[in-house]
Amino acid sequence: MKSNFYLKVKKEHSFANFDLGQMTDQDIADVFSAYISNMEEVLSVVRSSFKLTLHGQILESANRLHDRNLMLAYADGLEHGYSDDKDRINEEASSKTKSAIENEELGDDLIEKTISILEQFANDPVISGSNFATLRQSIVIVWSATESLIRDIIRFTLNSDIEKAISFFECSETSPYWNKKQISFEHMKKHRFDMSNKLGDVALDINPCSNLNAMKVAYSSIFGRNEKSTQALSSAGMYQLYKLRNVIAHRNGIVDEKFKSETSCNEEIGDRVHVFPNDFSECFLQSKTFAEILLQEISNKCRHSDS
Repeated sequence: MKSNFYLKVKKEHSFANFDLGQMTDQDIADVFSAYISNMEEVLSVVRSSFKLTLHGQILESANRLHDRNLMLAYADGLEHGYSDDKDRINEEASSKTKSAIENEELGDDLIEKTISILEQFANDPVISGSNFATLRQSIVIVWSATESLIRDIIRFTLNSDIEKAISFFECSETSPYWNKKQISFEHMKKHRFDMSNKLGDVALDINPCSNLNAMKVAYSSIFGRNEKSTQALSSAGMYQLYKLRNVIAHRNGIVDEKFKSETSCNEEIGDRVHVFPNDFSECFLQSKTFAEILLQEISNKCRHSDS
């Protein structure tokens, strides 16, 4: 049986290589910063069982070590004539325990013990169900972070580049989702009849771009269909993440005929989709890869425009 506990964050899950300092526009940097924070929080959520259990093991080991050091300190007190000085004995024991912890002397098997405990818990149907629910809902958060990033970049780009915004609204490919005829008097009034730097907001008022097809069309128009970010949006992995999020958000993970035919999932119609740690990791990395590509493309454009 595959574990339903998410145990390990790998190096590839880290955002250390996302250099936001290279961004010349703080608004874009803030968009990526919010994305990173959301993604790091979801990692924290899925690892909560592991972290709490490991913390318990560390605390238990530290207490055993401290009890041992108390006995040693008391023995020293007997030998040197201060066995009645409880404060000194406690201080010596605490100092030895702190030193041992700092030198990582709690035991090399803490991780293995923690994993062993969690694997036993995984056989409990209540705990197992809770873990699967956490992983499923974490997929929703991953997509939400991804969608917000996609939408915010569309908004910023069209707000800051009026020529690109005009082309966007006049493009035949975007017209099924956005059309210049949909720009209304209410839009003009809302922006005090100056929409020169608000066409991104107008675009998302017309169509909030919550559909993957709309996102792909928007990115193809704004950045070009041959850009890696546009291609990443069209990848099978991004499609899987999007569809998985939808069936979880709209059907609480219950597989229907549509989801079954679109994804070829292993579950039968009427069953609840299982999201194992590896499934979560794949979805997480799919989103992160897209964001990394997008960040690099925008950074390159910023450098070229400044040179």
